[in-house]
Amino acid sequence: MLTSGTYSGIKGVQRGTITIPSGSGSASATITAVNTAKTELRFLGTVQAASSTDYLARVFLTNATTVTAYRSNTTIIGTDVSWELTEWN
Repeated sequence: MLTSGTYSGIKGVQRGTITIPSGSGSASATITAVNTAKTELRFLGTVQAASSTDYLARVFLTNATTVTAYRSNTTIIGTDVSWELTEWN
């Protein structure tokens, strides 16, 4: 319970899935603009990967309106990468 001061909490949450197509090592998603200095991006996991090397995906907040997913292996099968970001006040 806050008894004094200003509460500074969550401004917004965005979630999504980026599909990295077969034969590619990366893909991007457009998001609602955020303040990158006040935003936390979390990797939630991958699905539809052909082998364990496909699971080596990661996500980056490329800029205020773009999340990019990368993987180390460009296989013939696409991979879905889930992410969530929180922008703080």
